[in-house]
Amino acid sequence: MEFKVFGTKECSGCKTSMKQLDFYLKRWEISDQVSLCFYDMETVEGLAEGAYHEVVKIPTTILMNTVSPLARWEGIVPPADDVKSYLGDTIMERSEKAA
Repeated sequence: MEFKVFGTKECSGCKTSMKQLDFYLKRWEISDQVSLCFYDMETVEGLAEGAYHEVVKIPTTILMNTVSPLARWEGIVPPADDVKSYLGDTIMERSEKAA
């Protein structure tokens, strides 16, 4: 799984999204299973990826499962409860392995 965060380097909401998601993944001990990638919408590469995912608002965060999107948040920092609901199985698998 992968989180794709679309934004700009100056966008405070984009920075907050990246920090919060990084915090969640580390707190739930799943950062080795779920990656986090930032796409700068002021670069050609970021714009191309953003166009592919029809990003029109920043920050936009998309949770991808291989190639298909599982969840999408536009213009907001993804709330912990929302993120946890989509990552529930991954978090549970990690907890069971640790036990």
